[in-house]
Amino acid sequence: MAQSFMPMQGDEIRHEGQPVAIVLGGTLEAAEAGAHRVRLHYERGDAELPVAADWTAIDKAAVEPKESGFLFVEPTFSKGEIDDGLANAAATVEAVY
Repeated sequence: MAQSFMPMQGDEIRHEGQPVAIVLGGTLEAAEAGAHRVRLHYERGDAELPVAADWTAIDKAAVEPKESGFLFVEPTFSKGEIDDGLANAAATVEAVY
């Protein structure tokens, strides 16, 4: 039953808490003000639940979480020296809130 799902790639809401909108703003305050103006309108649909699940196959396909308990794939980043990273960055942003 494992499946890959990318939010905001269609018009179906699959679970509570699923991201359904992105709000951008020139400042944090502008983005927050815009987010408070978002209103959702939806129709409740019937849940599609499997009648029976092959738990043996699901258990075999399951992947053990990594150290944090939430990472199921190897991260694509590495640790290093922050000063070197900032000095070699294509762009940096400094802001105070």
